[in-house]
Amino acid sequence: PEYTASADLRLSYPIGDSEIYFVSEVIYSDSFYSELENTAISEIDSWTEWNFRFGANVGENITVSLFVDNAFDEDHFDGVLDLTADFGYAIGFGPARQQTWGADLRYRF
Repeated sequence: PEYTASADLRLSYPIGDSEIYFVSEVIYSDSFYSELENTAISEIDSWTEWNFRFGANVGENITVSLFVDNAFDEDHFDGVLDLTADFGYAIGFGPARQQTWGADLRYRF
């Protein structure tokens, strides 16, 4: 891609020896071709992906967080394999991670 960008915004608020925080991350990729010939079928459209995390650092050792990756369920591929000459179709590979919700609990020794 000609342009790629990413940015993070972190807001935190201390509470005693702990803190709560919110993180917003955005990742952007401009359109690009995934093969040497730069054919229309091998063009990957531009995409933007958002990730969010809300959590707490409890003391010095414990971190708890809730997150959503690819919050708006952006569909995109890392590349396309053009098989139209041989089989009549193209295959996208390296699909984006679908919208994923989760929780983390971490303990530092």
